[in-house]
Amino acid sequence: MNRLEILRLNGVRRFSWSASTLIRAPFKNFDNERIVSGGKSISFNRNMPNNTRMKAWEKDGEDKDTWFKRKYAHVHAKQKQVRLDKEAARTQKFPSRNSDLSPDSKQIRRNRPPKENPLEERIFGAQAVLAALKANNREFLSTLYVHNPKEKHEEITELCKERGVDIKLVDSKNDLNLLCNNNVHNGYVLKAAKFQTRELAALSTVTSKGVFSLTLQDYGVRSEEQFEVQRLNGSFPLGVYIDGVSDPHNLGAIIRSSYYLGADFVAIAEKNCAPLNSVASKSSAGCMEFLPIFNVVKPLQFLEAANENGWATVSAVSSVPKKNANRELLSEELSSTLSEQPCLLIVGSEGDGIRKSLLDRSSHLVSLKSQRKNLDSSVDSLNVSVATAVLLRDFTM
Repeated sequence: MNRLEILRLNGVRRFSWSASTLIRAPFKNFDNERIVSGGKSISFNRNMPNNTRMKAWEKDGEDKDTWFKRKYAHVHAKQKQVRLDKEAARTQKFPSRNSDLSPDSKQIRRNRPPKENPLEERIFGAQAVLAALKANNREFLSTLYVHNPKEKHEEITELCKERGVDIKLVDSKNDLNLLCNNNVHNGYVLKAAKFQTRELAALSTVTSKGVFSLTLQDYGVRSEEQFEVQRLNGSFPLGVYIDGVSDPHNLGAIIRSSYYLGADFVAIAEKNCAPLNSVASKSSAGCMEFLPIFNVVKPLQFLEAANENGWATVSAVSSVPKKNANRELLSEELSSTLSEQPCLLIVGSEGDGIRKSLLDRSSHLVSLKSQRKNLDSSVDSLNVSVATAVLLRDFTM
């Protein structure tokens, strides 16, 4: 409040304040706010004293940290000793069981998943773990966590000894659930390096039957590598190109079908596909470890080069438009096409399908016809992994 004016109007005493002289509550630092009354300046702080409570450490003449350490340090020491005594008693009660606990066991018991190393992943599932140990293609295989093993335990244990992999027993099933984010693990979780793929730049011209070359690129340097056709009685190679499949379960299922039905390699669009992680490995039943898998950075140039080098690029669609009828290839004709030239089957996501830019660069289009009389319009296609398996079977019949 700056100034109070007392006015007498019509014999009645009234009070009026200007906008800048509103009443405010007194604060600690209010010395500059004064009232002028009767020609005298009166300070609020003098008339309304500000009592401040002294802190305990100020009374003892110590700083805050020193005071708390002196007063409560013995309490923390007692709590720590009680915790150590409990752990010692538990170790004495279960000596053999606790000696095999993993280094992460304390963190696991608190129902928190252990911190992940960005350079490694946790492969789960008996078949996926067995395949990773058999193939031994990863940069490293470090630790196998086991609980109540049932399937293929002797084979997995023997391979761990050969590869120098540590085996750790854990307390409960929940320990493994936390390690693999509650996925189905069958009692096995393996810590290993992340799955690495090389860049596939182009499909080279096939000059001799039973053998083909791929142009690979590592750190900007291109090189040609030769592969053998793995299909029974196969002359020309068969590859699968995956575009826009964002579900790792579908991705793993496609890889599994490709490996089983004789595809020689799988190429995956780098930008719009699911990662090749432990979920995809589990869905592929470990086939991801055995099949050559590459990533494609420039898919349009990749398809153009494949067409120029004599590959038949066949895109799978739900139905072939009339304007593209000249490029339609019946599923019954796939086998004869593969017997005459190398083929690349292109599959896309179930929702959007293959991108238009890739369809325009495909030499052929193929679709699967339903065998049902009254097919509901809401069911217009198969799951992408199932459709891939059916088309691969048509190629190899």
